[in-house]
Amino acid sequence: MGDLVDDINVAIPSQITGGNELHKADVVEKDDGTKRLLVDAQTTPVPLGRLFTENALNGGSPDMGISGGGGTAFRLPLINEDRIISSIVFYGRDSGIKFGKFLGNNSPLTNGIQVSVKSEDETFTFLPIQTTEDFRNKFAVSPIDFVVDFASGEDAFTATFIPAAPFYIRKQTDYVSPDYIEIVIQDNLNGISYLECLVRGAID
Repeated sequence: MGDLVDDINVAIPSQITGGNELHKADVVEKDDGTKRLLVDAQTTPVPLGRLFTENALNGGSPDMGISGGGGTAFRLPLINEDRIISSIVFYGRDSGIKFGKFLGNNSPLTNGIQVSVKSEDETFTFLPIQTTEDFRNKFAVSPIDFVVDFASGEDAFTATFIPAAPFYIRKQTDYVSPDYIEIVIQDNLNGISYLECLVRGAID
């Protein structure tokens, strides 16, 4: 690993090379005397056939408009390949979506929707989603990743979680307890027109 040092000849940019020879960066000096790294970064292409969009399912169904009072779990189906996850998306439709309530309901959820991710044998759990705006405040990273379309019939919304960097869901045989993406419905959502969760990424 290269370090920035004070005896750099600024007339000619220096170069730092990683120990594996795969990463290189030029060291240049600005007018104020500070030294900066200029890195040539490239994105590795992924064949389109390796990309996927899948639903979290319960009993083969993606529809979360159910009575989940006892806690009903929807999960990304397990496969025997590693997956790189780039985003998790909630999509729903309902009549008269309201803020301060849960979608078209006249009240917030009591227990909320619980979203958990186990990646490379470590678990992260989001705060429970109990109101419409919780999809924005507790799930979507940025307000622009939360959209509500109000219409004369049913309203619709999307809320997208895009992590700072993609993360792995390892194949089901890698750990005693497999990695997962899980959405637990803990209230009665029978009155919701439609709600689902989509996971997008690529097969590694």
